[in-house]
Amino acid sequence: MEFAIKEDRESIDQKLSGAISQLVQTIGYNLTTLQAQSNKILSQQAVCANHEQMRKEIEAIGSNQDQLPARSDSILWKRPIRSCKDESAKQSGKYLLQPTENGELFLGYCEQVSFGGGWLVIQHRYNGIEDFDRNWTDYRNGFGSIGGEFWLGLERMHQVTSARKHELLVELKDFSGEYKYARYNATKIGSELEQYPIMLRSIVI
Repeated sequence: MEFAIKEDRESIDQKLSGAISQLVQTIGYNLTTLQAQSNKILSQQAVCANHEQMRKEIEAIGSNQDQLPARSDSILWKRPIRSCKDESAKQSGKYLLQPTENGELFLGYCEQVSFGGGWLVIQHRYNGIEDFDRNWTDYRNGFGSIGGEFWLGLERMHQVTSARKHELLVELKDFSGEYKYARYNATKIGSELEQYPIMLRSIVI
C-alpha cells in the first residue's frame, strides 16, 4: 500500500510538472505573439501619422497662384517638381517633390545657393531641438520639420536616387564657425530589402 501511494504521488507530480511546463510554453508563445502584434501596430501608427502630417502640409498651401510668397515658412511652388535642379526660380525653400511619375509626393527643402544650387537637403541639424535617437521606422519614413531640424527619410532618398544620378554634399560647421565640406559623385541609396546601403563613387575636389 505504501508503494502504491508513493507511485500515485510521483504520477501526480509528473503530470503537474508537465502541465506547468506546457503552461509556461503557452504563456511564452502568447507574449511573443503580443509583442509582434504591438510592433506591427506601432509601425502602422508611425506610417499613418507621417501620411496625416503630409496631408495637412499639402492642404496648407491654399493659394490660387502657382508661385507663393518667398517666405521661409511657405511652400514656394504649388506644383510638384521632379528635382531641385528643375526649379526655375532658383530660390532656396520648401517645395513639393515627386521624383517619378507615380512616386510619392513629399515636402522637401531645396538649397539653391551652395555650390551652384539644385540640392535636396536630406538632413539639417543646428540647435539640437530634434531628437535623432530614433528607431528604424523613423529613419525609414523621416522625421522633424522641413525648414527646421529634420531627416528626410531613407525610403524617399532611395526613390530619389533611383530616379536619376545624384551627388552628395556634406557640410559641417562647428560652434566656433569653422566650416568643412565633402562632395561625392554618383551617389545612390539602396532599398529597404538591402537595408538602405549608401553607394558612393568618388569624392569631388
